[in-house]
Amino acid sequence: MGGNLNREVIGVVGGMGPLAGVRLVELITRLTPATRDQNHRDLVLVSMPGRISDRTEFLLGRGEENPAAAVAHCVQVLARAGATCVAVACNSVHVPLIWDDITAALARDGCDVPLLHLIEETGLEIAARLAPGSKVGVLGTNGTVRSDLYGRVLRAEGFEVLYLDDFRQCQVHAAIYNDEDGIKSAAEVSERVRELVAQAAQNLIDGGAQCIVLGCTELPLALPVASLSGVPVIDPSVIMARRLIFGPRPEREPVRLQGSTASGSIHRRLPEPIALKAHDASS
Repeated sequence: MGGNLNREVIGVVGGMGPLAGVRLVELITRLTPATRDQNHRDLVLVSMPGRISDRTEFLLGRGEENPAAAVAHCVQVLARAGATCVAVACNSVHVPLIWDDITAALARDGCDVPLLHLIEETGLEIAARLAPGSKVGVLGTNGTVRSDLYGRVLRAEGFEVLYLDDFRQCQVHAAIYNDEDGIKSAAEVSERVRELVAQAAQNLIDGGAQCIVLGCTELPLALPVASLSGVPVIDPSVIMARRLIFGPRPEREPVRLQGSTASGSIHRRLPEPIALKAHDASS
């Protein structure tokens, strides 16, 4: 019997970092209820790390090339390959300074494949699990944290958002990008990095966080737990995988702030980051 050529096809843009897209594809496969090959979702992964410029460097004003054009190109490649919906496996690319240029480029080129929003989907999931007024701690790169990407969505859902102090934020940022043993540079995550990320999450919990969001697609590699000290640890990639498999939550659509996911003030370069050593510079 021939296969069904009219099935929906999931598209994933990866390459930011290179393991993020691969991990999202793995999550989709592992979370799909299946007893045979044919029960799994059709999907296509496009990973072009060499074409997509540094997101955080751009957001912090250190790089001139907006990665939006390259990401939009990847989405178009997926659309031509038959994708009927697309997710981008990266947090910082959802900052409006990048995201809005992606959607504008796709509209200009007549590419209307639905593009799911990782941060909005995460906000919906947390809103379904926690009461309004709860405190949510966010871990991420300097670009994601300084853009207040999660903060704006979560506050619109009625939550209080907690971030690390500057010193600990620098430590988490370096844990991802350090040339010697950062998550991006090592085949295996070092024990030092695992401990550092766990301590950062615990610091937010000690400050009252009732939920921790791992706001970088690579942080779950260092903190692969569902809870810490009894507090839920949220992996947005898991939320996106479930969204791609099972569809949207039926209750309501994501909260959308005026003009975009974040306020218009983010449509400009963000302030300079905390000074880091040269080997701690982000991407």
